[in-house]
Parts: sequence; structure tokens; C-alpha cells
Amino acid sequence: MKQRTVALLSEESNTSSDDKEKNGTKILDDYEEYVDKTISIMKKMKRNRPIDAVLDYPALIKKSKELQESLDEAKSSKSLTPEQVERMAKIQLKFLRIEK
Repeated sequence: MKQRTVALLSEESNTSSDDKEKNGTKILDDYEEYVDKTISIMKKMKRNRPIDAVLDYPALIKKSKELQESLDEAKSSKSLTPEQVERMAKIQLKFLRIEK
């Protein structure tokens, strides 16, 4: 009986862990999409196309708010794996490189 209980708990833990990892991956996919869109807007501004950038801006603000909530939740629940934290750092570097 104990072995069965332990096996069920272990299975539950694995499922929970898998769900957290999938959620973290979704958050990072959204974050990368947000950074790419931000870079696109910055490039439009540099090419003197501010109207195009302004048209894209409201959607970016909305996405920013949604993303902030997701990132805050992931941070408070410590649900990002070390690999996902590394991916986040790489995405941030991509954004920093374009600012130069």
C-alpha cells in the first residue's frame, strides 16, 4: 500500500513539474515575441517611420501588462527551470544588443 501511495505521489509530482515547465516555456515564448515586437518598433523609429511604430504601440502595451503578470507569477512560484532562466537571459541580451 505504501509503495502504491509513493508511486502515485511521485506521478503527481512529475505531472505538476511538467505543467510548470510547459507554462514557463509558454511565458518565455510570449516574452520573446514581445521583445521581437519591441525591436521591430524600435527599428521603425530609427528608419523614420514613427506612424507605423505608433500603430503597433497599443498592442505592445497590452501585451506588456499581460506578460508582466505572467512573469510575476512565475517568479513568485519559482516555476522557471534553470534552463528557462538561461533562455530568458538570452532574450534580454537580444533586446540589449539592438539598443546599441
